Amino acid sequence: MSELSREVRQKQVPVTGLLSVIVVTYNSKAVVSSCIDPLQNETAIEIIVVDNASTDGTADFVRERYPAAKVVDSGGNLGFAKGVNLGATYATGDALVLLNPDASVSHTNLLSLRRVLAENPDVGVVAPLLDHPGRGLSVREAGMSPTIWHVFCHYYGLSRLFSKREAFRGMYILRSQSFDSIDVDWVSGACMAVPSEVWESHGGLSERWFMYAEDVEFCLRVRDGGMRVVISGQIEGTHGLGESSGNHSSDPTNALWLTNLFDLYKMEISPTRLHNFLWKTLFGGGLAVRALVLAAKMIAKCQAPSRSADFRRFKFYIRELSKQDSLRGTK
Repeated sequence: MSELSREVRQKQVPVTGLLSVIVVTYNSKAVVSSCIDPLQNETAIEIIVVDNASTDGTADFVRERYPAAKVVDSGGNLGFAKGVNLGATYATGDALVLLNPDASVSHTNLLSLRRVLAENPDVGVVAPLLDHPGRGLSVREAGMSPTIWHVFCHYYGLSRLFSKREAFRGMYILRSQSFDSIDVDWVSGACMAVPSEVWESHGGLSERWFMYAEDVEFCLRVRDGGMRVVISGQIEGTHGLGESSGNHSSDPTNALWLTNLFDLYKMEISPTRLHNFLWKTLFGGGLAVRALVLAAKMIAKCQAPSRSADFRRFKFYIRELSKQDSLRGTK
C-alpha cells in the first residue's frame, strides 16, 4: 500500500467546500449526458460547461437538461486550454476538476479526488484510473516526463521488461501495473483535480497549443514547483477517447498529440538541438517498429497491412513527425 493511500484511509477527515467541474464542449451533444448525469443535483459540485461554438445544439441541450449548470458560450472554437481557462474564471470552488465531455466519473469518485487534495497538501494534481471500454489499450493516461530516456523505455520495451523497477518507467504507465496510488509526472486533462490555489498560482493551462500537450505541460510545472502529481488506483472512471468533439471515426488524421508533445520537449526539456533530433528519431523509430510488427502479423494472415487502421495510423504519425524541424522551441 502506498503512503498516500495509507494516509487517506487513516484520516478520513470530513471535507467541505465546493468542487468546480469544468467541461469544455464542441459538438458534444451525443456524449455530454454521460459526463453530466452522474453529477447533477449534487450540492457539493458546481458544473461549468464552456461551449466552443458547437453547431449541433450542445449548449442549448445542456441548458435545457441541466438548468443548474453554468453554460458559458465562448464565442468561437477556442480549443481546449483556452476553454478550460475561461471556465476557471467562473469557478467558485476550492478545487477544480477538468473533465472531458466523453469522460464519466461518479460524483462520489470526484469528491474522493477532492478528499485526496484536502488531506495531502503536497499533492497539486490528482487523477483517477480511467478505463477505455472496447479500446484494448495497454497504457494509461498518465506517465513520466517525455524525456529521451522515458520515450526509449516505452517504445523499446524496457518499461515492460522491467515493469517493477521505477528507473525503467516509460512515458506511459502500463495497464498491467497495479497500485493503490502512484506518483507520476503527468496525468491526462480528461479528468484531473487541482486545488484552486495551485491552479491560480500556476496560471492555468498554457494556451500555446489549440489542444493536446497542455495537460502534460501543466503537470510538469506543478511538479517542478515542488508538488506531487498522483494517479489514484482506488478512484475510477471511463473515457471515450476522441468522442468529445463529436468525432467517432477511427480515421487516423490527427497527429497533434505527437507534434505538440515534440514541441513541448523542445521548449521545456531539451538542452540542445541534437537532443531534439535524437528524441524525434527514437520516437519515430518506435512507431516504425510497431508498424513493422503489425505488418508482419497481417502478412502472416494473408492480409494487406494497408487495410489495417492501426498500420495507417502509425504511418501517418511517422510522416507527420518527420516534417517537424529540430530547432529549439520558443516560449
